Amino acid sequence: MRVVEALVGAMERHRDELTVFVAGYEDDIERFLSSDPGLRDRFSRVVRCHDYNEDALSKIMDIHLKEHSLTMSDDIKEQAIKSVMEYKEKVGAREFGNGRVIRNFVEQLPDYMANRVCNDRAMDNATPDELNAVHIEDVNSYVATLLDGVKNVKNEQKNSDGHRIGFRAKLKTPA
Repeated sequence: MRVVEALVGAMERHRDELTVFVAGYEDDIERFLSSDPGLRDRFSRVVRCHDYNEDALSKIMDIHLKEHSLTMSDDIKEQAIKSVMEYKEKVGAREFGNGRVIRNFVEQLPDYMANRVCNDRAMDNATPDELNAVHIEDVNSYVATLLDGVKNVKNEQKNSDGHRIGFRAKLKTPA
């Protein structure tokens, strides 16, 4: 509460030289704006940003694939985006993370690709292009991990407001 009071005071004292942006989920922003009687009136504009659709997520994926020098056929990318959208349905828009999910997806794909390549003797003499090509098995392995995480999250304790409390970590034990 003291932070909000300090913010309101600073906004009043420096209103000609201070711009404040507040970003978050709508219900959180509403709770924040309701926390002080004079706070809501100090924000003159509201910009609502909607979640990315499948086409936008596909374009974001293209950018990250290029950054990581990975290639993915259109049919595999279509399946990847479809799987990501199914993940969104399971966790809900609030927990989804939007473009961050795609970034994490592409950043973690090389681990799944390496597992596949190491277990496939036919890849022993693969070219760099073949090694950088994402296969459907890589996508499916990653999505399985994502969905396994959903099961773990649903099993976590929740407080009376429905917010998760605590955290969960998976530790790999040495083989």
